[in-house]
Amino acid sequence: MIQFLPMLLIPVIVAVYRSSHLRAVTVWTMILFYVVAKVAEFYDAGIMTATSCVSGHTIKHLFAALTPVPLLAALGNPGRAPSASSSTGHPD
Repeated sequence: MIQFLPMLLIPVIVAVYRSSHLRAVTVWTMILFYVVAKVAEFYDAGIMTATSCVSGHTIKHLFAALTPVPLLAALGNPGRAPSASSSTGHPD
């Protein structure tokens, strides 16, 4: 239940607290990646039997790693320093 409670609460929070910085599609894409990861985890053995080369556990980790990508793309790259021309209009 602890793993799934956030999945129930996040859509409610998204609906109640609208953000101008974060579009709902970003959050829903993250939720989709998480759900696919959990489904792959559940069908781990079946996926391994069907593919004989990759397990559901591997797919789970791939989709879990993809989960923050939409958020990072929506927020931009905070670690990147702005160029001089973009912040002042001319180089230093």
